[in-house]
Amino acid sequence: MHKIEPAAAAIPIRSEAEVNLSFPIEMEQWIEGNSWLLKILQLSKERGFIGRSIDVHGVIRHSIGYAVVIDYLFGPDTGMTRIIDELNNSNRASTKLSGTRNMTLSEGASIDQESGSAVDRQGSYQNKSDGYISENERHKCKIIDVGTGGGIPGIPVACYLAREYGGMQFTLLDANLKRTSFLEYALSSNERQSKGVATKVSVINTRAELYGRELSYRGSFQVAIARSLAKPATTVELCSPLLQPGGYLVVSLDPHSTTSSLWPDKGLERFGMIKIGEVTVEEYRYLAVTQVSACPDAYPRRVGIPSKRPVW
Repeated sequence: MHKIEPAAAAIPIRSEAEVNLSFPIEMEQWIEGNSWLLKILQLSKERGFIGRSIDVHGVIRHSIGYAVVIDYLFGPDTGMTRIIDELNNSNRASTKLSGTRNMTLSEGASIDQESGSAVDRQGSYQNKSDGYISENERHKCKIIDVGTGGGIPGIPVACYLAREYGGMQFTLLDANLKRTSFLEYALSSNERQSKGVATKVSVINTRAELYGRELSYRGSFQVAIARSLAKPATTVELCSPLLQPGGYLVVSLDPHSTTSSLWPDKGLERFGMIKIGEVTVEEYRYLAVTQVSACPDAYPRRVGIPSKRPVW
């Protein structure tokens, strides 16, 4: 994979990082040459599993933006690392601090049992000594696409990251049986382009509220991704239980949305999460959130409640 570098301009020092990235230079040629992926998503579009007005090439490009963000979060010595170091050194870190990869609560921290918030009694968070996910850990990473629908963004992300990280495992989760049956069919294709991807992707047909209650899967993923899943509070409640401490949630943002109001710090803290910040990959915006501590046992609530009664 083409190495992703931060934008040349200095990243502003603030409690939430703003990072500008570019797509790998070979991406367009890779998309055009991946006939299996193009055909599967075109078929998904024709069956109504993704919007009929959506441009398949564009939706793959948007999906690969998630892969660019994930690759950036995994890599060492990025701008976000520098931000955390400077904030900690100046004693400006707090529960609003946007962390980086594999954050852990510093000594003296605890969990507010009533709210489930991650509270640091010393007023700071501390990075693990290595500061990033090791090369070996990256190859074993487990990524889940919650509410995958017709395989977006999960299948393009799996196809793209599988080239660089051979041992990654991907899960496509959706409650609609027709959609998951289609995805199983798509991934069983014997075409050459699907080899090396289908064996790494699992398709699960169930509600996220139920899946997050399964002990085998709760807290077992390093990354959760979601595209147009639900309102922010519902998305967080469905994804947070699946993430292990130190894991990441990556979601796409509307070009005109305001993250501070839609993704409030206090709301995220209730699930043991804090914002890392916004990442722009050319024309697309994403939000990265880190799971500082395990999601409280109270979440997710029973089926339907996260969407009917969101916590914010």
